[in-house]
Amino acid sequence: MSETTTPQQLRASIGGGFGPCNVARWVDGKLIWEHFENNVLCRSQEIEVTEAQWLSFWATCDKVDIWSWEERYENPNILDGTSWRAHVEHGEKSVDSSGSNSFPESFGTWMTAVRELVGDDRFQ
Repeated sequence: MSETTTPQQLRASIGGGFGPCNVARWVDGKLIWEHFENNVLCRSQEIEVTEAQWLSFWATCDKVDIWSWEERYENPNILDGTSWRAHVEHGEKSVDSSGSNSFPESFGTWMTAVRELVGDDRFQ
């Protein structure tokens, strides 16, 4: 797999403090999926990602223009709930965006692409 296909940085996370949380992160050339329940690590798994899967993921990132997402999305009217982060660096492009109970319009499409990388529908 070429270095142009894989990310320089990738961290995708979603969850809540009182429920499940999923994290996908790129570490030392490997994609790691971690699943937490009530802040306790329940599962950590190294994921094999094909070049075709990476190409599909990058196409989705470009399609939803993740690169122009705002730094922070927040709904101050909800005190607990869903938090998320998208920190991605690929080639010349990068984004570090996060939120609490508020999401960019294309967030759902991007999360589907992350689930496809991880290969498990429980990443949500």
